[in-house]
Amino acid sequence: MARLILFLTLLCGLAIVAMAGIAALRTASTQEDASTPQGLPGPVRMIAFIFLFALTTGVSTGLLGAD
Repeated sequence: MARLILFLTLLCGLAIVAMAGIAALRTASTQEDASTPQGLPGPVRMIAFIFLFALTTGVSTGLLGAD
């Protein structure tokens, strides 16, 4: 079960990395005005923080990681 959770976390992390890359390319390719925020959208950033918190909590409590 822990391997499944780690695999799903890996997939979500890869999806967030891909979205960050797309956001970086979008800001580099288009000339947006200064009033629009740069980087990832707020909901994606919040999901990334939730996954980071879940991963660090799982590793620190021993529920995830090496057996």
